Formats: sequence, structure tokens, C-alpha cells
Amino acid sequence: MTMMRVRRTPLDSLDEVTTEHPFPVEVVTEGGASVNAPINKLSHNQVSVGTSATLIRAANAKRREILITQITGAQIVYLGTTQGVSSSNSQYLGSSAGNAFRTTYRGDMWGIAATSAQTVSWAEEEED
Repeated sequence: MTMMRVRRTPLDSLDEVTTEHPFPVEVVTEGGASVNAPINKLSHNQVSVGTSATLIRAANAKRREILITQITGAQIVYLGTTQGVSSSNSQYLGSSAGNAFRTTYRGDMWGIAATSAQTVSWAEEEED
């Protein structure tokens, strides 16, 4: 069995991003050889996160990475992995538009807004 790991290939410019290869990565085999491999699927959407726990994105066994970005940018949003997400047990997503949280976690992603509903976007890369 050949062991492989995936390493992001930095882009020199956005001109390198194409529809066929939206997120180039470098696949490195155990022996050190590498080939460029595209991410095969990119999904995205926006969710209104209220003041009660809101499912932002359901678990996905094929998830490589998920990026959650603050869109409204008016209030803090707390992120967690269960419906028990709260200000005391979760990751803080700042109140400025564009603040983002990135993870390779494949389980459910939940959020709760501090004082009023906030819109967040998510973008998820999937493997084959």
C-alpha cells in the first residue's frame, strides 16, 4: 500500500485557478514523487445563523476542508461541532465581514449568533 499525503500548492496568481482545477494541490507519495491533482468538487452556500444553535453544514465524510466566512459582519458568531454550541465552549468568529474559520473537520458544523441573526457563507472542498 502506498501512503499519500496532500499538500496545498501555493498559487502565484488567481490566473492559475480554472473551472477544471479550482484548488490545485500537490499529492505526495511515500517515495516523494508528486503530481498535481485538482479538488474534484467545491460546494458553497450561505446560512442565516440565529441566536439559537443553527446547523451551518452537515457532516461530510468526503470533506477535505471547509471555510466558514462572516458575511453580515455586525455580531459575533460562535462555531462548534454540536448543537450545544455556545459562547462558553466554541470557536469565536469575529464580527467583521470577511472574518473566516477554516478546518479539515468532517463532522457537523454549528453556529450561534451573539445577539442577532448573522449571515455566514461556507465553501467546502471534497475529495473523490
